[in-house]
Amino acid sequence: MLKKITAAVLLFAVIILTSCADRGPTAMEYDGVSVSEDMLVYFLSHYKAVFIENYKEVKDSDTFWLSVLKDGLTGDEYFTEVALENIKKNIAAAWMFDYMGLSFTSDMKKEVKDGIEELKSSLADGDDEKFDELLASYGITEETLYDAYVMDAKVSYAYEYLYGSAGVISISDSDKLIYAKENYVHFEHIYVNNNFKYVSVETEAGTFTHDPETGIAYTEKLTDDEKAKKNALIAKIDSAIGSGEAFETVLDKYSEDKNYKDGYYLTADSPFIKEVIDAAFALEIGEVTRIETDYGVHYIKRRDIEGTPWKDSANKDFFEDFDAGVADRVFNKMINETAEKVEINTEITKKYSIKSVRANYYT
Repeated sequence: MLKKITAAVLLFAVIILTSCADRGPTAMEYDGVSVSEDMLVYFLSHYKAVFIENYKEVKDSDTFWLSVLKDGLTGDEYFTEVALENIKKNIAAAWMFDYMGLSFTSDMKKEVKDGIEELKSSLADGDDEKFDELLASYGITEETLYDAYVMDAKVSYAYEYLYGSAGVISISDSDKLIYAKENYVHFEHIYVNNNFKYVSVETEAGTFTHDPETGIAYTEKLTDDEKAKKNALIAKIDSAIGSGEAFETVLDKYSEDKNYKDGYYLTADSPFIKEVIDAAFALEIGEVTRIETDYGVHYIKRRDIEGTPWKDSANKDFFEDFDAGVADRVFNKMINETAEKVEINTEITKKYSIKSVRANYYT
């Protein structure tokens, strides 16, 4: 979980402010783009809500925030550090919009204003006073929120201008291969289900293979005879692999999973059996392992990622969001150098932490 959070640069889940008005001491700044003290508190409260909502391991309790998670850091220290690093990257991205000479048009400004009005309507029934009270509880005003949303939009527009569907920069296959090797595991999968079988269920509404409400497939236990046959098949596979028969040959002969000729390309979050993904990531290239799960017996051989598998239509199921992920990586790489130049007023930042602020689920 911690690795995934560190890797996730939450560029578009946070709001950035420039110092176009006096909003107190500056907490973080780079070349005219700054975050004031009150906005720092706001960012931390926003991130706190993001962490709690997106990561089930994160609990808003003293026990969690004070527990040691990684490298001797408490939960409070670790997630505060993650939040500050992401704010730095957002400052860098917002600065890039201006640096590239992009214009924030009247239509863009109207879109921001309309967004705030929608927020006011949903959170405060359109009442200005109630809305101001809500914003004040997080240390900001409506004017500050407008400036913040403008800058948030600039981050998104800078990204789209560079790497969007009509972006001015094309991403090379070498960048894509680097991203694939860093985030995907490629493996072949020999599989025998010796635990259950899929069945159809007849109802008054028709015959179904999946529960219409949950989408979960209907299954039932194997009979003793069916289970014995499956276990005999598993014994053949054990013998074949143990005697040195080629993994691919054994797969073709015996596997109940022949869905993908080139094997699987999965990330840690792919919708597949978690134990299988974890086992595949733990292997070295060319290494084979055997595991058992609630779904049956799995033999896994890790393969290298080579060429351009994302271009192969046979692999389209694995690479639907691939280009966006690569673009995020390249964009982050581009802004990292600038982010490291962001000046930090530690006299202010050390006064606040994720634990000390109230989670902001609203703005």
